[in-house]
Amino acid sequence: MKARIFILLLTLFFASKQFIGQEVNKSVLVNNSTLAPSIGNLVVYGSEIVNDENAGVKSITDINEELRLQLTCDVNSYSDEALVIFNNSDPAEGAAKFYSMYATAPQLWSVKNGEEYSINFMGDLDSAILVPINIRAGAPGNYTITASQVESFGSNFEVSLEDRDSETYVNLGLVPAYTFHVNQSETITDRFFLHFVDLTTVPGKEITTVSEKETSQLFRMHSADGAILITSLQQQSGKIVVFDIGGRKIASGNVDSGSSTQINMRGNKGVYIVSVHSGRGISNTKVLVR
Repeated sequence: MKARIFILLLTLFFASKQFIGQEVNKSVLVNNSTLAPSIGNLVVYGSEIVNDENAGVKSITDINEELRLQLTCDVNSYSDEALVIFNNSDPAEGAAKFYSMYATAPQLWSVKNGEEYSINFMGDLDSAILVPINIRAGAPGNYTITASQVESFGSNFEVSLEDRDSETYVNLGLVPAYTFHVNQSETITDRFFLHFVDLTTVPGKEITTVSEKETSQLFRMHSADGAILITSLQQQSGKIVVFDIGGRKIASGNVDSGSSTQINMRGNKGVYIVSVHSGRGISNTKVLVR
């Protein structure tokens, strides 16, 4: 009986070890039989970073600017995550990338000084920072990068994702997801880049965001007969940009003071984000085209 219990416990131990890299592909997983590795004075527990009892450094609650990315694919249920965290006492540190044991699982990581990180510790958030993002596609299909916690950077910073193959920039504060197609299993480098830009230091950048209440007073945005209609209500003119939910720019135009502009969606139904840049700031509204 004791031998059977010992074998069962041993089997559970190795099963827990094999779980690393499966499904969600967390960078570091902790269970009753696996100790969390330390990173400098910080200790990683699952996907959270907490302060070591003997370390005089910041805890996760003290770190304001943090971007979390998730990579998914429409051909399987696997996913992977990567974090970029600013205002760390030692920006040379981080949690190294651990790869999944499943060949078809999507992989996501950032690069710093030639090293691969699932959790990338950065220093102070300067006026403009570029962070390369690499991806391993385990199978042909549609892949989606989804960003969260963008709001932690505040209204003065613009966080965007650049796809150099399609020459696309996605403002993750407006459209938090970007979808692209991969034709074969491959590792993708030198294509995706994160941009962190302080709008107060960039000439010509508008940093005022119009509230939903102000938007409804300045512009009326709705759909009818397969088109998006934008109407200026208070003698405000502006530039119109329409994005799909994947972050791709669909159309652009202008709305003149006191007039209306119609954008024909040519039978393309779905949810779109209409961004109007006016003298009062930037207004963003989701519009459903039926």
